[in-house]
Parts: sequence; C-alpha cells; structure tokens
Amino acid sequence: MRQVPQGKHLYTLIGSGRVAKHFAHFFSEKNINFQQWSRNNQPEFNTLSVKTNSCSKERLIKTLEKSSHVFLALTDDSLINFIKTIKTISSHQKIIHFSGALSIEGTLGLHPLMTFGPELYQRNEYDHIPFVLDQNIDLKNIVPELDNPFYHLPKGKKELYHCFCSMAGNFTQILWQKQMENFEYQLELPANILFPFMMKCIENIQLSPKEALTGPLKRGDTHTINKHLKALEHPEEINLYKSFISYFNLVQNNKPSTNTHQESHI
Repeated sequence: MRQVPQGKHLYTLIGSGRVAKHFAHFFSEKNINFQQWSRNNQPEFNTLSVKTNSCSKERLIKTLEKSSHVFLALTDDSLINFIKTIKTISSHQKIIHFSGALSIEGTLGLHPLMTFGPELYQRNEYDHIPFVLDQNIDLKNIVPELDNPFYHLPKGKKELYHCFCSMAGNFTQILWQKQMENFEYQLELPANILFPFMMKCIENIQLSPKEALTGPLKRGDTHTINKHLKALEHPEEINLYKSFISYFNLVQNNKPSTNTHQESHI
C-alpha cells in the first residue's frame, strides 16, 4: 500500500500487469498524484489496504470517490465491461485507456508507443515515450504533468496502427528469438554474440532507414539466396524465407513517391 501525494488532480491507475507496473513507477518518478486499484489482493497494486477492504468492488468504489481521472491498464478483452462497471459506480471521472487497437465511446485513447518488459526503465526512457491519441486532444489537457511527445491518429486507422506496431515489434522479436535459439542448438554458438549485430541493425535503421538494409536481398544475390534456402531444414523456415523475398520485392515495387508525417507535439 502506497501513500498518495497531494495535488490538483487525483489519478487512479487500474491494473496489475506490466503496463500498470511501469506506469506506477513512471508516475512515482514524476511525483504525480495517483492511487492504484486491482481486482487481486496484491498490496503493490492497491492503495487502499486489502486487509480492511477485502471486497474488491467496495475497494474500487472507495478508490474512485475522489478520483479525477481513471487510467485503465487492462487487456483489450476486459476493457469494455470494466468501463461499464466504472460508469455504474461513478460518472465524473475522465476515463483513459492505453489500448492501441480499440476506440471506445466515452473514453480517451492514449497509447504509449513502447514495449514494456519485466524490468522497470530509467526515468528518461519514460519521458521520451511517444503517445498516440485517437482523438484530436492535446496531451497536456489530459495529463498536464506529462511532457512526452504525442501524435494524433487519423479517424478509423487505430486497428491498422496497432497492426503495424505488432508487425514492427512482435514479428522482429519472434525472428530474433528463433535465431538466438538456432545459434545455441544448431550452431553450438552462444546466442549473445548476436547482440552487437542486432544493436547495430537498430542503430543503422534509426540513422538511415532507406539505406540500412544489407545482404543478399538488397544486392539481388540470387546465388546466395538459393544457398540459404538449400541450407534450411524445416519447410516452415523455407516458406518464411520465401515470404520475405516476396514481401521485399513487393515493397521495392511499391515505394511511395512522397512521405507524409505529422510533427510531434511537445
């Protein structure tokens, strides 16, 4: 159970997963006035004592009494029903969710464009997380204490946005995890020798996105590509490699002639 600092707004952070854990740490680092509630009885995620407030719903009612904003760090599957629950208890709070895929009437969508691992981050890392909003609202009007860059999504593009985020993050991690496993079990090499190579790939694409790609696909080296396909033992990996060839060719043939982007709001 944590003490709630005094301030103009009182935010309530709902949830007990990684996002809730990271935002609790972020808010604490910025000395933001907030409290927590979770359906489970872990004191770490409940500001009110779970010993004297053992009923989770009664604890929620008491937690929301003086709250000005409610931040929902919940799974997409549980969001809509939980929002209905909040609205039966109280109606004066601003309800904010962190979902990157859902737009929910009567709430504000505030998606942190970041992956949250098991370990907490440094304060400056949180300060630079970009937020993507699904409504044309200034981040300062929602959370005045945050100075993060923020962007607005065009209407109707949220599911596509979340799809692109998943492709950029999850797909890359799946590939790298598998290659680390391949190094260890097929090549008998330590997986961590890949790390400098991976980090340089990230650095290069940050510095020069259009010029970062190297290797046989970039060079059009079909001789080496065929050797790669012959070396692979599993049909799934062969099909994946061929899919990347097809996708690369598609991208090369359909490059946009102009790039449009929004400026960040800071």
